Amino acid sequence: MKKLSKAFVSLFIAALLLVISAVSGFAVLMSYEINSIGLKIDIPNEYRIIMRDTPSDDPVFEQVGLDYDSVMTNLGKSNVYLQGYNSDNTKIIAVTMNIDESSKEIVSYNNLDESQLETIQQGFMASEMYKEAKVTELGQLKMISLEFQSTASGVDVYGIQGNVVENGMNYNIVIQKTGSALTQTERNEFDSILKSVEIREPDTGVFTGNMILTLLIAFLCAVVVILFVIILKNRKKNNMEITASSSRKLPSYIDGQEADDLMVVRAKHAEKHDYVTKSIDEAISEEKNKKENKKDKETDSKAEEGKKEEYLDKFFDNKGENNVPEPKEKKKNFFEKRQEKKQAEKREKSLEAFKNAEEYNVFDDQQKGDDEN
Repeated sequence: MKKLSKAFVSLFIAALLLVISAVSGFAVLMSYEINSIGLKIDIPNEYRIIMRDTPSDDPVFEQVGLDYDSVMTNLGKSNVYLQGYNSDNTKIIAVTMNIDESSKEIVSYNNLDESQLETIQQGFMASEMYKEAKVTELGQLKMISLEFQSTASGVDVYGIQGNVVENGMNYNIVIQKTGSALTQTERNEFDSILKSVEIREPDTGVFTGNMILTLLIAFLCAVVVILFVIILKNRKKNNMEITASSSRKLPSYIDGQEADDLMVVRAKHAEKHDYVTKSIDEAISEEKNKKENKKDKETDSKAEEGKKEEYLDKFFDNKGENNVPEPKEKKKNFFEKRQEKKQAEKREKSLEAFKNAEEYNVFDDQQKGDDEN
């Protein structure tokens, strides 16, 4: 029983040590977001990270033994957006991004077929520093994985590079080690870094091409809607004015005569133009003169007719015959007018006979003849 207990304790201790050693082999990853290029990446916390927005008083510059101005100048020239150093500066992780005509034309490796990707691989392999190139997956994106080796200042440099083209941007995530090749553990570590990479639309703090196009379309739509509303309102207003002007009854008078719409419009204009008022007044005056002249003529004609009738009436009244009643002021019909006409003709004939007689008093002659007889 004691032997079993000792064996169990020994097994437990061994397992615990194995777990501790395994856990110690996994580094803690820190996330970094580079919004200007739309990239997120996780890097082991043992690396001391410098980015373009790292302040000049950050202790990282003193830790890696680099000058702030020199580092920032190098980052700009080399298109580097993130650079990390391990504790002894033997390993460096870098993230670069550049845009050129080739990346703009490709847009994304996902748009290319195998033959086109193979052509790009051959282009990399044309350089002596690259030893191997293959197409792998970076999440949903296609990536060209490259291994390289070079010599700088007599020191051998080994590394792995992941190349991705997305959104017309050429991204490179690189790990390089000086003095010796990368171990399998270091390769696995870099694989975990690559798997953490996420690429999205860059947030540059300014409008992107798609955003500008969207805003432009929205602005043009708003302008069209506003113009449509204005035109609709003006048309409605004009229709209301036309309806009101055609249906209203204006109580306006010019020289005692009720004015229609046209005359009112002219009268309004006459406030500023005297000649319009004058023409209206003249037109009305002429009309009134015509009416008055017509009335005068009718009056004269009636007067003449009355005098003639009065003369005849007096003549016949003196002789005791053909008393003509005074004309009535009522409206005469056709038969009355005809009767009056006949009587007038009769009087005319009698008057004519009177004028042609040898003796002016035919009635006296008639009386004399009667006496003689």
